Amino acid sequence: MKTKNIFVRRTIELTIIAMSYCAKGFCFLGLDAQDRLYRPVPQDAGDALVWPNKLEVCKTYKFTVCDAPNFPHANPHLNEGIIVEREPKAVGGISQKELKSRLATMAKTNLEAIFAAIEESKNGSLFVRENTYCHSAGVLKCPIASLRTRKQEAKTKLRIKIKETFDCEVPVGAFKGYDNPGRQSSTEYLVVLDLGRPFKPKGWKFSACFVSAVGLLAL
Repeated sequence: MKTKNIFVRRTIELTIIAMSYCAKGFCFLGLDAQDRLYRPVPQDAGDALVWPNKLEVCKTYKFTVCDAPNFPHANPHLNEGIIVEREPKAVGGISQKELKSRLATMAKTNLEAIFAAIEESKNGSLFVRENTYCHSAGVLKCPIASLRTRKQEAKTKLRIKIKETFDCEVPVGAFKGYDNPGRQSSTEYLVVLDLGRPFKPKGWKFSACFVSAVGLLAL
């Protein structure tokens, strides 16, 4: 009797920890069971690499991984990027308390531990050069004294100052429901940081991935 060849597609369960959005759609960061960060990208997303629909933070989804020969971007996004089918299945979730606990365990206390070769532009923006081998996302733990929020040009920005290494403004990546440092009694915060897609500013000789905050949680 002949046996059929059975092809089993790999799946991965990710708990969504952060969501940001732009005019074209949504971007997500997720944690697997071993607390490794992933950036799921839908297979047919095109150049925008965004989702048309929302996934809920703290919810766990099962994604089917696609055999993509080439990820749309080079490093640093190769480290967390994963191509998946568009229709993930909700399979559970965790509480915000558990989310904070898991993120606190993996958090770093300085930016250099998350993004290798991080640089600061003349206007105070943080960036990593395209093709740098490092993580494209991470979690920073910092004291309340290191955080400030203020309005600038109708956009919310999060001011971060860490051990005198950097004194700069990290733009909040259009996420909702973050914990405002000015309204909390907590002394420590977790900041979920993300590198944007490669972009070459006018007058620059290279493309860069700029740092933005996509989540802020009080401990």
